[in-house]
Amino acid sequence: HYHAQDARLVRRLAPPDVLDFVRTELAKEEARSYLQRTGWNGDVDELILAAIAYPVGAGHQENSAVLREALALCAR
Repeated sequence: HYHAQDARLVRRLAPPDVLDFVRTELAKEEARSYLQRTGWNGDVDELILAAIAYPVGAGHQENSAVLREALALCAR
């Protein structure tokens, strides 16, 4: 969620670029190590989808364009 917010609100990236940015950040050793320590062994794209879907679904933010991109990514 943090990386998606940075990409969208600070860097002002388009939705497909937001997902690319987050995937790049999560591929870094520090992030992979953190995810491993938390027990996450799943697909990174599903993690991204969950991190974006929760705040949108809970009504905390309007981010439906990025959510649509994340859903399409996971559908591939």
